[in-house]
Amino acid sequence: MLHGLNLLGLQRRGFAAEIVRDLKRAYRLMFRSGLTVGEAGTRIRAEVPASPQVERFVAFIQASSGASAADSGRVTAVPGASGGRGGGGAGKRMIV
Repeated sequence: MLHGLNLLGLQRRGFAAEIVRDLKRAYRLMFRSGLTVGEAGTRIRAEVPASPQVERFVAFIQASSGASAADSGRVTAVPGASGGRGGGGAGKRMIV
């Protein structure tokens, strides 16, 4: 179950505010826009400032979902989850 970015962890690891902002924007596009994984990845790459962290986020989600640029599968976050608070989750983890 996906709840959001671990904002506190990113801040504790010293990620710049701009990178955290860009990752939040990428997260919203990936999971809250109603786009397919492939469509969201394309849009993120076009609209969010390029950084290794954002690229790694997109690549991880696409690889985890088996998505390609033309993927038709949709992924969604838990409705109402704001991210950065509460329980971690089991399953795959991405270290940005």
